Amino acid sequence: MTALILPEPVEAGVLWDVVAIPARRGLRLFEWLAADYPDQLGPVAHSARSWQTYWLVTFGTFPQEWPQGCRLLGLGSWVTLPQLGLDAHSACWLRRPDADLDATTLTLTGAVWLAAALDTHGSIL
Repeated sequence: MTALILPEPVEAGVLWDVVAIPARRGLRLFEWLAADYPDQLGPVAHSARSWQTYWLVTFGTFPQEWPQGCRLLGLGSWVTLPQLGLDAHSACWLRRPDADLDATTLTLTGAVWLAAALDTHGSIL
């Protein structure tokens, strides 16, 4: 019998924060940024269950306000992410982490840069 692979809850706000973006907008944004700015992206996950994309961003360096529908998940927040190396039917990595999630060497998306991309290209997303 095959074991069921479940996403795992991870605490945000310790080494990185998370920006939750509704999937329709987040998937379009990911497609655009991955094509034009791949070196600036950190891990991005997609949850079919919550219909959100989750962007791991630099800790503590974020704008005060996010575009409507986007949420910053910081200290005290938990996010369900796919296990590293495995994707489940309900959650998958669009861009896998380049290190363990608790590593200080993990490449992260710049939070201010992500907010600017959302703000600048909001009409096409």
